[in-house]
Amino acid sequence: MILAQTTHAEHVGNGLMSLFDGMLHLNFPTRGEFILFLESLTTLQAAAVVAIGIWYMFYGHKYFKAMVVINGIGLGALVGFYIGQTFMSGSPKTPMLMGLAGAALLGAVAWPMIKYAVGIMGALAGGLIGYAGWHLITTAIGNDAMQQHAWTGGIIGMVVFGMIAFVVFRVSVMAFTSLQGAIMAVGGIISLLLSNPSMSESIRPDLVGNKLLLIILLGVPTAIGFAAQYATDSAAIKKKRKATEKPPV
Repeated sequence: MILAQTTHAEHVGNGLMSLFDGMLHLNFPTRGEFILFLESLTTLQAAAVVAIGIWYMFYGHKYFKAMVVINGIGLGALVGFYIGQTFMSGSPKTPMLMGLAGAALLGAVAWPMIKYAVGIMGALAGGLIGYAGWHLITTAIGNDAMQQHAWTGGIIGMVVFGMIAFVVFRVSVMAFTSLQGAIMAVGGIISLLLSNPSMSESIRPDLVGNKLLLIILLGVPTAIGFAAQYATDSAAIKKKRKATEKPPV
């Protein structure tokens, strides 16, 4: 049982590393690769991803410091594991040790450098938005050749959103937590659906073959999460201002 769980964890880890390695080389994961990764999750993992994703979507601005630290830990683990696997593969335990070291380092650095960490995460979210936006526009106008350069939209999105993060800090927090939450929640739900053979047979062809379906499935919850966070934050600010106003004499 333990061996099976370890093997499955390694399978999921290898899937994550494959996606991460592709993005490092400006090769964003294809729809098929994304679906394959979702299919590698267990029911418990998928359910946990859905719950965490919903938390990010609707409470990102309220608990953003904790979320940034969690993201730092996750990113540090990926980077450390990648370095250990790619450049220091002398021992089979090296990638895991490097992953733990990277998680501890970026997790510890993220808290005191919270604004810079938000800038980085805002830039990463902007990269995904720019990539998806480029892909959406080129698909809408039927220009398949331009779709091969969708990474250009990703780079533009990274630069723009990275700069915006330092100007409108709270809005940037809402944007990247909404996007990350939507990816996690929708991805987890899709994973749960794909775990059912009959459901998988029904929806998998559309998820892989339809160029716009995944973008819409991720974009709509992102917009809903952002709107909910913005409304909650605006209401809290108004309530605070009202409480501090002096009563008329």
